Amino acid sequence: MKNYSKIAGFLIIFALAFLIYLPAVKGTFHFDDFHHIVNNPAVSEYKGLWYYFSHPESFSFLGKPTLYRPITMLSFAFNYMLFNTRASCWLIFNILLHSLNCGLLFLLLLKWRRDFWQALLAGLFWAGFAIFNQPINYLSERSTLFAVCFVLIALIFDWDWVEKKKGIREIYLFLALVIF
Repeated sequence: MKNYSKIAGFLIIFALAFLIYLPAVKGTFHFDDFHHIVNNPAVSEYKGLWYYFSHPESFSFLGKPTLYRPITMLSFAFNYMLFNTRASCWLIFNILLHSLNCGLLFLLLLKWRRDFWQALLAGLFWAGFAIFNQPINYLSERSTLFAVCFVLIALIFDWDWVEKKKGIREIYLFLALVIF
């Protein structure tokens, strides 16, 4: 399959997923978003990269180390630095991440099935699947979108490991293990 077909399929799915969830930008912070994001000093006062990896209590201003989500916390701090607490900008980030996941699913299925149309239809279905309303609209659930993203990337690298020649294979295996 030619690369332009892969790129076109990825972009079609990415754009459709983005457009489907674009109305979500009218949303606001709610529920756990307040103690995870809005009122959390670890988000509003950037503490440095290492802090989020070494302080699990940073996930909530309640101070309980119940969840360890350093990548999510870094993305929250990044969002806050750029957009403060404008929920629409935070929601756009989640929509972009979901759109990326839809495109990654397409690429993975294209590798597994080697059928462009099956992969495209699955990616399009995934793009509009209603179960993704929560991780997109509920900003604290960004960790779910990251988990899906990293699993898809790891599976793509893993499949590349199977297909590559010896020597390069180890690089793909290492990348799959690191990302997973």
